[in-house]
Amino acid sequence: MMNSPFVISINAVSGGGKTSLTKLLDESLVSSKALYFDEFDSTNVYPFDFYEWNLRGSNLSEFDCPGMHSAVIQEIQDNNHEYIILDFPFAGITIA
Repeated sequence: MMNSPFVISINAVSGGGKTSLTKLLDESLVSSKALYFDEFDSTNVYPFDFYEWNLRGSNLSEFDCPGMHSAVIQEIQDNNHEYIILDFPFAGITIA
């Protein structure tokens, strides 16, 4: 059994290169698993009106990513990889 995996979270604005960097890291690291925020879109919860959300102060706690959270927890528990790489647009939210 190996040590717990090291989690790397790639953060940037839309179009900032998160997915490209995540793919490159996943290809470069020997024992890694990449998880992409967009793959969990059906479970992501976010404000309906981003304009109103911005006027209210852009509180990141209004976002929830239960599908990605569950996938990260499962990967950590399975302990099959040295690295878990997250394509995740919110630096201010902890999902695991």
